Amino acid sequence: MIHNSTYHILVKEHRSTENVDILLNPNVLPIDDSTDKLLANLTERYRGRAGKGYGVFEANTDSYPTSTILDDYLDEDILDDFHSCTERLMNHLMAESKDEAGAKGGKVAFIHYSEGDQEYFLVAILTEKVGITAKDWTLTQNDVLNFENVRFAGRVNISSWKSKSGKTQRYISFLKGQGEVSNYFKRFMGCSDVLMANQETKDLVAQIKLFATSKDLKLEERAHLLTNANEYLRELADNKPHPLQFSMHAFTNRVWPNEPQDLVDFFEGYGEENDCPISDGFVPDKGSLRGLAVQFHRTKHWAFSFDDEAISDDDVTVTGGKVIFHKPPQDILDAYDKGGSK
Repeated sequence: MIHNSTYHILVKEHRSTENVDILLNPNVLPIDDSTDKLLANLTERYRGRAGKGYGVFEANTDSYPTSTILDDYLDEDILDDFHSCTERLMNHLMAESKDEAGAKGGKVAFIHYSEGDQEYFLVAILTEKVGITAKDWTLTQNDVLNFENVRFAGRVNISSWKSKSGKTQRYISFLKGQGEVSNYFKRFMGCSDVLMANQETKDLVAQIKLFATSKDLKLEERAHLLTNANEYLRELADNKPHPLQFSMHAFTNRVWPNEPQDLVDFFEGYGEENDCPISDGFVPDKGSLRGLAVQFHRTKHWAFSFDDEAISDDDVTVTGGKVIFHKPPQDILDAYDKGGSK
């Protein structure tokens, strides 16, 4: 459900910091089918894009005023309406873009909306492309918003931000993009994205296992997926002379090459629902990768698979040249009893 929406224009030539300006829409947009479609297109593209950063608002509100601006809009005791809020944000965006030659102008959409029991504030910079319509046996060219190439976008989960539970949550997400250019948009959002490599890696390991389970993979397929993930992440950590940073786009194309978007969508959905999104930019922690080191073997009559965590937890032990699986499920014990009674 949309609460408020509008768009303004950032006037800026690519690779220039001169003559940057803003054009302000005098009104908020009516809530109708067009704004519903705008939100649907933006959220679909935003969720489907790999390569996000996550964080919280910077504490220094003088240098990073976005949180204050949103606070004033959300505070019922302060007479700062949605249009005033977005006007202040546009002035802040203009100031930040003046310091970044690589930033481009465009239509800047602002949408305050709810989805389920969560409330969000979404900002996206959109460029245009030429669209062709066919009507009454003629072709007409029109400039239309280019949703396929959203380079700068960010979203604040207002519900998580304002939660009084005391739980540490990263309630801001933004498209990281490539290089230093995207940093200006992160500054505009006022986002502090301190990365904790150990926790990021643990979350990634847990979620790649959950993905394998969700796909009901055979033992060989599951072992292949986890081994590929383990090898790739260790390559990043062991790279010389400097470790390389994790990229969701590169990772999903490496370990699930036939349908990488499936894996992106799984990470995005699970991370959002369980407050454990996977961020780009961290160096994998090798100590947290043990759960991906898989032992697999198959013969004509049996097959087994387990990871290194099963060994460290004593779920699998080796005694006298025998591999012993502890606490097997009851159906395995039942099958053994039936086989032994023949």
